[in-house]
Amino acid sequence: MNTSERSTLNTQVAPGVYRCDDQKIRWSYEMSMWRNPTIFFTVWKILVGVACGLALFMFFLELGNGFTRAGGLFLKFAGYGVGGATALLLVGYMLVASLYGGRYCVQFEMDEKGVLHKQMPRQFKRARGLAFTGAVVGAALGNPTLMGASALASARSSSYSEFQKVKRIIARRGRNVIHIHSSLTRNQVYAGGEQFDFVLQYIVTHCPGARMKQ
Repeated sequence: MNTSERSTLNTQVAPGVYRCDDQKIRWSYEMSMWRNPTIFFTVWKILVGVACGLALFMFFLELGNGFTRAGGLFLKFAGYGVGGATALLLVGYMLVASLYGGRYCVQFEMDEKGVLHKQMPRQFKRARGLAFTGAVVGAALGNPTLMGASALASARSSSYSEFQKVKRIIARRGRNVIHIHSSLTRNQVYAGGEQFDFVLQYIVTHCPGARMKQ
């Protein structure tokens, strides 16, 4: 398709952001995984939540033997879990970033109903292979945190947020990311500096039930 044909199908509404003939708004984004820590902290929060959840489970199991003993066990499991998860994530993140060439590439589609976050197919195939390896290693080591997180990582290549169900929007301009929170889903929408205002405004105006935080 030549330039003149493309211009009849796509209308640029912001730098690098296009409204296509099907009325969907599309753009792509490449993020430096070394300079932008958004993905690292997102995964870290998940791993810490899993580790603390397991520690809390052990706390209640041990509570019958006294609060002090149960509390000590909770701190021990939580400490080891958070420390181990952080160490594993650091190694895994550096490996993934290296495999990706230091760039996280993603495509977005957005219309009146919602926004779709879709990882580039080539990167997703690499992520699935790495995640499968992590799940096997986690099972062999008896590490449910690593095993579970790896299984989740290999499960999907896209994330969709329905605007009517969005409860909270967090805009982090310095990291070029808009966090969209629904009751059961979490999504991250990336947009470059010149794209950010348009994308944020569109999302905010189409999420009537959402609280905004910047």
